[in-house]
Amino acid sequence: MILNAYQRNRQNPEELDDASLGKVVKLESLLKFCNEIEDLPKAFFIAVICIHAVSTASLQIEEKTYGKITQMDSIRPWETLLRRLRVCLLVSLRLSGEVDSGGFNPMTVSSVSKPGTFSTYAWIAKDELTLSHENQVLMAMETAYM
Repeated sequence: MILNAYQRNRQNPEELDDASLGKVVKLESLLKFCNEIEDLPKAFFIAVICIHAVSTASLQIEEKTYGKITQMDSIRPWETLLRRLRVCLLVSLRLSGEVDSGGFNPMTVSSVSKPGTFSTYAWIAKDELTLSHENQVLMAMETAYM
């Protein structure tokens, strides 16, 4: 798909301008989809496939455009997304999916990226409290951290 768009652009340059071609090379529509999807494992799986496809195709395009479209610029958004997905997956697994006490905000990469939507401190507190509910253990942990 990526190489096909590039070939079409070379045959008919007015069909896709450089900005649109850059969006196609980076698969921006799939990037946005992975940012919004609530199924984090599926988003991670799609992102891994996409970064591989973008990396392979953009390397070939970089050679053909003499660096006008670079591989590093093309995969950078996917690397950022994968890093954020790993954090979201870790938090979601540690808290057994209970990341929002109200249940109004499902965990997605885009919702975690918005300030004020989720509290990192609340996540840490929930994680610590799930370790034990016994008062003696909690007091021992508190004194150990002071």
